[in-house]
Parts: sequence; structure tokens; C-alpha cells
Amino acid sequence: MLTAPHAGTVTAVDDAGLPVAGALLRAGQVLLTLSPLPALGERAQVVTVLSEIDAQVARARIQEQSAALALSRAQRLVADGLAGDKLLEEARAGSASALATRQALESQQAALHNKTTASGVSARTGLLAPTRIEAPFDGFLRDVRVAPHQHVSAGTPLCEVVRRAALWVRVPIPSSQISAVATEAHALIGDLSVHPSRAPLRAIPVPHAPQTSQPGSGALDVYFALPEAAPFRIGQHVAAWVAQSTGWGTGAGEDTLDLTAIPTAALLYGPSGETWVYEQAAPQIYVHRRVDVLRSEGTQILLQGPSAPAVGAQLVTTGAAELVGVEYGVGK
Repeated sequence: MLTAPHAGTVTAVDDAGLPVAGALLRAGQVLLTLSPLPALGERAQVVTVLSEIDAQVARARIQEQSAALALSRAQRLVADGLAGDKLLEEARAGSASALATRQALESQQAALHNKTTASGVSARTGLLAPTRIEAPFDGFLRDVRVAPHQHVSAGTPLCEVVRRAALWVRVPIPSSQISAVATEAHALIGDLSVHPSRAPLRAIPVPHAPQTSQPGSGALDVYFALPEAAPFRIGQHVAAWVAQSTGWGTGAGEDTLDLTAIPTAALLYGPSGETWVYEQAAPQIYVHRRVDVLRSEGTQILLQGPSAPAVGAQLVTTGAAELVGVEYGVGK
């Protein structure tokens, strides 16, 4: 967490405003500037600012020691088989973040102390210069706590930067279908779009992943790790293609799977990424049928597995959105 080294006014670097949460950052990238508030007295302000930065450095050193102890404890737990790799990765990230925060604060502390060696006028002039708040390391911007032109006091949280480790994708699998999924095989992760702008990326299963499930969803979570160059952001919804225990469904073995093609206009997406179609069972009667998507090919969607509609089934293409409104009461 980056905090204000002194009281001041938050200013954006350019007309685009402050960076948004989820943005990819490089070490040294300027996130915002902090313009110090006018001083009541030259020496008084110098003493106040130095006291504040000294206190922040002391707190950062304590946090670094605490993070180092947490890392040591996590290493022992993993070595004894009492915890998974996730705990160790989080402890390493926390230790590295505490180290970077302490180093950044010590750099600001040294710069402010150097200003006090000059005359009072030069020290006051230096303090009135805007302070650049920079990213301490390569990573992601997790959170922004301030807005442009906001007045903040010393120590106010400004934004949080996290290291860019391997991103995980959480894929909820219906508990009734979990036995049909090859959870130890790789998955394909792509844009949540019928016509993706890039080819899906290969993601590998995460060993010792946490066993989680969203309450009331009736699904079990399976985790896959994306490659480091994956162009996705934390919290972004993506499309996932997982392997079946009977075969992958792409490349070798695809001919042995029963695939069904439907028009792209018939496929609907839910808020959690689930896919379904509306099948006409009788005049004015439509059935909500959940389907498993393999991939898109031109104007068609390839479905796999027993959930696919039978050949010749009448699917709704025009007016499918209206049926969603009728079923869920949207738009009433």
C-alpha cells in the first residue's frame, strides 16, 4: 500500500486522470503527484514532514519484519505438508511488497533529510515541489483510494500495487458434471466473446489449489494458472474450455466426440459465464437448456457433451433476449 508521505493535494499526471484498478504497471511509473499544502512556517513544516516520514519508515520496517516471520512460518508449514503452495506464494508476495514499501519510504526519507541540510528557504522551496508517487515494482494496480484534487493528510492510503505473479482462473464446474471433467488436464482460456479478438491461451491446472465453492451455486471450483504474458486483468471474466475425461475435444481425439453445431444467435451467456439456449418444446412453450460450448467457428457454435440439443431441435434465435426477460423478470 502506497501512502502519502506528507499532507497535500492529489493531482493526476495527465488529462487522462488517475490510473484505474487492474492497470498493468512498471517499476518507476508515476501514478500521481502530491502537491504539499502551504506551510505555516518554514522550519515547522520541515520538522513535521520529517517526523511523519520517520514514523512511516519505522512502521514499514516493523511490517517488513512481520512479513518475514510470516514467510518463514509458511515455509515450515509447506515443508511439513500442513499447507499448500498458495499460502507460500502469498507469504512471498507479502514479504516482497513490504520490502519494496520500506525501500521506497527510505528513499523519500533520504531525499527530505538532504533538503534540511540547505537553508530554510531552499528547504521550504523543495517541500513545495510536487512529490511523485511511483510504482515500487512491476505489478498490477489493485485499488485506488483517492481522487484528483483531493486533500489528504500524511499517511493516507493512496493506492495499492501488487506484484504480477501468475494469474489464476477460477472455473466453476457443476457438481453433477465434475466427474466428467479431466481436472488434471490443461484448459483453454479466452475472451468472453462469441468472436474473440485473440486465440485462447493454454492454462495448466494449479497443484494444491484451494477447494472452494460459491454458496448456493451447486458448483465446485477448479483453478488453472495462466502464462505470465496473459493479457487479462484481475477480476476479469473470461471463457474457459476444459477437457473431458473421455477426450479433449480439440486436435487428436476430436473425431470420437459427439459435437453439435448451433447458430451463434441462439447462444446466451449468464452473469457467471454459464451458457444456455432456448429450445421450443411445443407451441409457445420454451425450455431453458444449459449447454457446454467447445468453440466458435464462423457463424456457428460447436457444443459438446450430452447437454447439447438433439439434431433437428428448434432453437430460438430471434427474440431470445425477450425470453430472458420473461423468465427472470428483467425489464418489467
